[in-house]
Amino acid sequence: DQKRGLADVLNLDVYSTNPQVQAFLDHIGRARATGSFSVDAAALALPAIGFVAVTVTGWQADVRRLLRDHTPAELERHNAAVLRGAGIPTSSAWAFLRHDALSPRHETVITHAVQELRGAEGLASVLDAARTAKDEVGALYQEQQAALLAAGGRGRFVRLERTHHVVLARHTDGRVVAYLPYDTVYLSKELPSLLDALAKTRVAREATSRTLYVTGTVSDAAKKAALDRGFEVEAGYRPAPKEPKAARR
Repeated sequence: DQKRGLADVLNLDVYSTNPQVQAFLDHIGRARATGSFSVDAAALALPAIGFVAVTVTGWQADVRRLLRDHTPAELERHNAAVLRGAGIPTSSAWAFLRHDALSPRHETVITHAVQELRGAEGLASVLDAARTAKDEVGALYQEQQAALLAAGGRGRFVRLERTHHVVLARHTDGRVVAYLPYDTVYLSKELPSLLDALAKTRVAREATSRTLYVTGTVSDAAKKAALDRGFEVEAGYRPAPKEPKAARR
């Protein structure tokens, strides 16, 4: 499908409900068909869709190929099989795959992130968090949170636990982390109650340290609220590149 291929090149969600994204893909598709617009130039004219993209390399390349080459029905069957292989109960898997706010892209990225996190207890927490999404913005948050967990874990997480829309992860050494793909975090009226809920989770109570990794900026007041509840905050977070495998001799 030409539109799926174009969305893959531009790393956009072909199933997006955002009219700007769909209009943009249609416009560039027509322009490419007439030879009047190049994809490289198109990348400079991406519509503003209200989030900071988080690029995670490695396994996501396989996901992008799946999204480019397969229909939604094929992706659903594939994702169900992957989740079954990861030990996710059938009822949890299908509740996730049939959640209205999640597009085939969101589901496929989150499914493969869960596969990357195998070995940790509480894998279904990632799917439960995804089901809190009420719209495309919330779904994108969940896609990026899952991708960041997969990049940060790499076999080192032993337990996952969800509260509200956030998943906390415990390292083998007792450290607990959460990844928050927000553009900006400030001291809103909701933040203290969210921090209180995070602090009350089992993994947080038993942690040797607690860190919130935020992809965007964090206000001083928000940092203080987190510190008051025992959470360090790292703003402007980006996952470290995966180390290449050592060459065989």
